Amino acid sequence: MRAAVDALLRADGLDCAHAFMPARLCERAGAVGVEFASPDAVREALAGARPRRANSGHCTLELLLALRLAGQHGEAPDRATGVGSRRNALGAALGIGGCDGRTLLRHLNDFGYTAERLCAEMQAAGLELPTGTVDAAPADCG
Repeated sequence: MRAAVDALLRADGLDCAHAFMPARLCERAGAVGVEFASPDAVREALAGARPRRANSGHCTLELLLALRLAGQHGEAPDRATGVGSRRNALGAALGIGGCDGRTLLRHLNDFGYTAERLCAEMQAAGLELPTGTVDAAPADCG
């Protein structure tokens, strides 16, 4: 449904906004939804809303793999690398919430992140940048 509404608004030349609200602020009796949030929580989320841009394509799956923010398809989750917790920590710091690798990639490109900006945000969030990984990113993060 959201994709259909976004498509209609984009067709009219309007920018859609993304507002993030942590689940803990919009849950009641085990159910999660914006309808359970307090008016103050909704106002705060809307105050932090950002417009989406045309998909920039600056971030790639190879970049996310190199930064240990995504894993290979079919690969068992590696608890030692903490890919999911790294991604969730970054999502919280960026105000986009926890998500899988594909969704993170879409959000990063929707919001115009470059490799350099992503690396800076990771460092600001206290996430260590991998060294000596595949050729995809650390050079971009230099």
